[in-house]
Amino acid sequence: MSLAIAVIRRSLRHRPVRPGLLAGPLVMLPLLASTFSAQEPEKELPWARHGVFVGGYLARYDSTVRFGSESLGTGIEVDLEDAFDLDTETRTLRFGGFWRVSDNMRHTVSLDYLSEKRKASNTLDEDVTIGDTTFPAGTTVSSETELGILRAAYAYSFVLDERLDLAGRFGIYTMPMSFEFKGLSGSEKQDFTAPLPTFGVKADVAITPKFFLRQSLDLFYLKYGRFEGSLTDISLALEYKAWKHWCFGLGLNSFRIGVRADDDYPELDLTGEVEYTQNGLLGYLRFEW
Repeated sequence: MSLAIAVIRRSLRHRPVRPGLLAGPLVMLPLLASTFSAQEPEKELPWARHGVFVGGYLARYDSTVRFGSESLGTGIEVDLEDAFDLDTETRTLRFGGFWRVSDNMRHTVSLDYLSEKRKASNTLDEDVTIGDTTFPAGTTVSSETELGILRAAYAYSFVLDERLDLAGRFGIYTMPMSFEFKGLSGSEKQDFTAPLPTFGVKADVAITPKFFLRQSLDLFYLKYGRFEGSLTDISLALEYKAWKHWCFGLGLNSFRIGVRADDDYPELDLTGEVEYTQNGLLGYLRFEW
């Protein structure tokens, strides 16, 4: 009996393995892999690759200007809303767009523009000096201010999944500003452009497939010699995706810029000080694809 068992073992040890014995398991491997991948499909991200929007503001403003060198004692700081009643007429429009330029959708470039124009006419309660012109008390002065904000930005999404898009952002704000005042004693007009780089963060949250929370913060501060500039731009909005490509948004926006220069800088063309604050309600419509 032991001799028979030894012969059987020796014959099995030297018998070649037939390819058909391995063919079955090898064929089953891709089938099993496709089965598991079908059970756990990759989740589709709710974030659009492209988008354009247009919107408007209902805002409260606070503006203070001084044209002239503080070190030389020229120019007087004036609150425009109090002195010229600038809240009487406003027009504010904002529009722009974005593009996720990479295949993984983490790299985004955006461009948006805000245009605002305000006019007013008021009888002065006291003398007001703007630049080289003094408007005496009791006279009627018409005023007009214009502000444009052009922002180009690049953002990288550190977190990008089906619920959250968290990104760091670098941007350039270019802001042409114009102030004009007219009265019987003369007129005064000042305009300049303030280019300011900013660093910020944005966080978009997909609350549901239809509702999104959009948040952003951009900051800038620089003090160099007789120049000092600061900028803060904060936004918080709730967005509803009504259709496949159309979204409606309603949010709050707070924007503040402060620029002071006692020399006529080539990039700024301002000798004086401007502080501008805008806090308001923003409504917008966006088309995305």
